[in-house]
Amino acid sequence: MNSFRRNNVKLPLNSVWLMNSIAEYKGKQELYLRQSPQVLQTLLELALIESVESSNRIEGVTVEPNRLKPLILGRSKPRDRSEEEIAGYRQALDLIHKKYDTLAITPETIKELHRLCRGESWDAGKWKEKDNDIIRRYPDGQIEEIFKPVGAKATSG
Repeated sequence: MNSFRRNNVKLPLNSVWLMNSIAEYKGKQELYLRQSPQVLQTLLELALIESVESSNRIEGVTVEPNRLKPLILGRSKPRDRSEEEIAGYRQALDLIHKKYDTLAITPETIKELHRLCRGESWDAGKWKEKDNDIIRRYPDGQIEEIFKPVGAKATSG
């Protein structure tokens, strides 16, 4: 802090408030870690479940609601392709969470994450070979584009 005084550094008030808030929340986080680890574990599990479910739903992958939590938390083995994708996505998240500080963003890492997510499918760990817009078909024949992923040509290694 003395270096700030010697060099007469002036910080915007909103930056000082933000730094103060960070320090305050860090203290609260450490308190929760010591006093309420079960609350944090429950919040972590809920966040993982929501993330995995939402990300897979975008791709049209769904499972029975009573199967979702056991699959994501590793308490159940997948029974079909959709369940394999749910479990694989969770494995990819595990890799990211465990190695976030050393995991390099390289083509090999991207392919490994894809392999984990896709499991035993034919394209697991490979670059995209064809375009795949995410669409919804309505009973009246109408088609709605929900999501447009990057095209196959732009993904080759």
